[in-house]
Amino acid sequence: MYTDLAEAVEDLNKRGYDNLFEPDDNAFYCSRLDLREKVPNMMIVETWQFDQGTDPGDESTIYALETKDGIKGYIIISFGTHIDPRKANLIDQLIKSQE
Repeated sequence: MYTDLAEAVEDLNKRGYDNLFEPDDNAFYCSRLDLREKVPNMMIVETWQFDQGTDPGDESTIYALETKDGIKGYIIISFGTHIDPRKANLIDQLIKSQE
């Protein structure tokens, strides 16, 4: 559906997924809302993977997220040498909680 990460972010924003979540103390944190949500309160709605070139370090995944209270946002995880282990761990926990 999307050709690149920027297009995905733009479309998600238009659809209300306009809050960027980052990892913070084993929770998802949105600085815009000063909101911190633990894994059990989050849900993955969509996942999109992108390979931006021949370098494996250019791979990334965007996860559209929603809280149990209906707050929508996203988190982006880059792979290869740019991976943030806190993000990867948090998403792994969320995926396992939804199995």
